[in-house]
Amino acid sequence: MTRARRCGTVFLGVLWIAYAPPCPATAQQPERGVLNAVSFEPLPEGVPVLVRPLDDTDENLAIKEDFKAALAAAGFGVAADDARLVLTFETRENIGAGRAPQPQTTVRLRGREGRMSTSATRHLPKLIEAPRDGTRIYRPSRYRIDATIDDRSEGKRLWQGWAVAGLREHTHLFLAKTMVPAIVDNIGRTVREKPFPLQ
Repeated sequence: MTRARRCGTVFLGVLWIAYAPPCPATAQQPERGVLNAVSFEPLPEGVPVLVRPLDDTDENLAIKEDFKAALAAAGFGVAADDARLVLTFETRENIGAGRAPQPQTTVRLRGREGRMSTSATRHLPKLIEAPRDGTRIYRPSRYRIDATIDDRSEGKRLWQGWAVAGLREHTHLFLAKTMVPAIVDNIGRTVREKPFPLQ
């Protein structure tokens, strides 16, 4: 086998290792969100809760219905209008951006004498043209829902919680279907970095 052919074979082998797909065990790991919550005071028992979005967009109005359904399923009374307890929520998307790592395009090859050398790379075809700098999206954007429960009769905040999940290919409403029940299930509790599955 000629030297140039050996170099080409080694180079293609390095490319295959670098760009091989993840193993099935890693690829099949379930996606998860993270929940945090702080309880300031116990919630009064048997008092219905009014759900109120900070922004009355169509999306938030749909999520409002998710909150009402989750509250009812958890045993909370849901108020239709003025109420002592108010659950206020807001949603937002955090764009994940950052400087992409410097690509490593140098391949070290072993020559006839058994020494490691980079000089042989000039004999190989230029298969990859990679930029050396620039900003790219390499972290997934995240979707977040914040919720608070206030006692309006006493002017006190009783509880606060927030859930975060990676958007990836999901829509806001898809994530909210899982995030909202996770938030409601932890009303009145203090939790830190509690994971929950994304259905």
